[in-house]
Amino acid sequence: MKKIICFCFFINFIYAQNIIIEKKIEPCRISINDSISIFKIHENIKNIDIDILIKTEDVITQKCLNQKNEDEIKKEISVNQNSLIKVNYKIIKNLNISDFKNLIPNKISVIEKRKYKVLIFEAFNFSYSTIGNGYVNLCFKIDKKGSIQATKIIDSKLAMKKRNYYTLFK
Repeated sequence: MKKIICFCFFINFIYAQNIIIEKKIEPCRISINDSISIFKIHENIKNIDIDILIKTEDVITQKCLNQKNEDEIKKEISVNQNSLIKVNYKIIKNLNISDFKNLIPNKISVIEKRKYKVLIFEAFNFSYSTIGNGYVNLCFKIDKKGSIQATKIIDSKLAMKKRNYYTLFK
């Protein structure tokens, strides 16, 4: 019994060393034409600056009330065929999420570890059929200087549980 209590205490101590911050995203879309819309997200969490432009065919969510940047966004998207993701003002290249046509941003999470941070961008992949629904998690390992060290894309039917965040990058 003492061994189990010590083990549980040890596991809780390890998880306590890692701080997780989650921020729910309330997305709105900027309509480009009849079939394409854009989600524009800008967040700054724990000194990580995130800019995301996601091209989507989805028309379910509300339109943005303030569309001042519409021409700038159209220009960015026409230059970049894939969705545009910037972390700390650097474009993430070779991140192909074009297979997911109807992404709806859901939340951004950051885990602070001793030597690095993990940024997780979660989006819901909407489909009119029950087969295509699911979640897409874009995961980035960021060093102390703010540079991306590794990336992962995790596609799943259910939202990823917090305890799985800790084992993304070792």
